[in-house]
Amino acid sequence: VQKNADLMESELLAQVLNDRIAAIECDYVDFVISFDEAMTELSSIKNTGVVECHGDLFLAMDRIDALEGSRRNFEYAENCFHKGDYIGAMQMYALVSETDANYEQAQKMVEESRKAYRDMVLEDAARYADEGNYTAAIECIEYGLIALPGDEILTAQKEVDAKGHTNSKAVVENQVAATCTAPGSYDEVVYCIICQAEVSRTAKTI
Repeated sequence: VQKNADLMESELLAQVLNDRIAAIECDYVDFVISFDEAMTELSSIKNTGVVECHGDLFLAMDRIDALEGSRRNFEYAENCFHKGDYIGAMQMYALVSETDANYEQAQKMVEESRKAYRDMVLEDAARYADEGNYTAAIECIEYGLIALPGDEILTAQKEVDAKGHTNSKAVVENQVAATCTAPGSYDEVVYCIICQAEVSRTAKTI
């Protein structure tokens, strides 16, 4: 009889501890308690020596540890993005777990990081192209394609820069008619007929 009573008591204790393990995990997921608080209490349960609850205990510890890592990845990614490290941001946002409340935002920020990095690469390449240094422009885009392999926009711009600019005929812009007291003026502008970039702009007086 005593043996059966001890068994029932042991099973009851294991159930109580399993319920507490589940509650601790829920509290951590819902930001009620911190990572350290969750792991400290779970370690205390482990130290009770009730082996019947160890299965649920170790699984809960593993899940909490993984979620903490995911949350840290998101936080690091946010710091990278705001510092302009878009490659680092892309990599860290991509590591955010689907079980993390930040997952949907992380997926959006992967695309935001891609766009921001692409824009930065295109801006640098355009600056080189405007200087007539198409080799540097192409190298800049090729470097960008390492982080964004197969990116259609960068690939298309690389093809444009590989050809160099093809000048259009000069057009007149910002024309101001001469008066009796002041000369007139206009800008003579040349565009690339391939990419429509402004190649040159010369102020003229009439």
